[in-house]
Amino acid sequence: ALVSEVKSLRREMRDERERAVQAEARHRRELEQTRRTADAAMATAEAVAAAQERARLEELKRAHEREARRNEKRLLLSQQQQQAEGGGGESSSASASADFD
Repeated sequence: ALVSEVKSLRREMRDERERAVQAEARHRRELEQTRRTADAAMATAEAVAAAQERARLEELKRAHEREARRNEKRLLLSQQQQQAEGGGGESSSASASADFD
């Protein structure tokens, strides 16, 4: 009877040890899955931020180009006005550029 009880205890201990190993392995897999999910979320957030920054820089570039075109048109109009007035001297040129500052 004592021998069978010892065998039974050993079997219980072995089963308990196996359950602990399985629980630890399951926990490790869950942690790894959580890490992969967090890594994917970070990669997505970084990609979105980079895309937003590219879009912002592109919009700034377009705004700068629009402003440059406006300035070119103002300069051409100023030059045409000066030519139409028959002058185009230094003083009228300086006053025309002052109008656009």
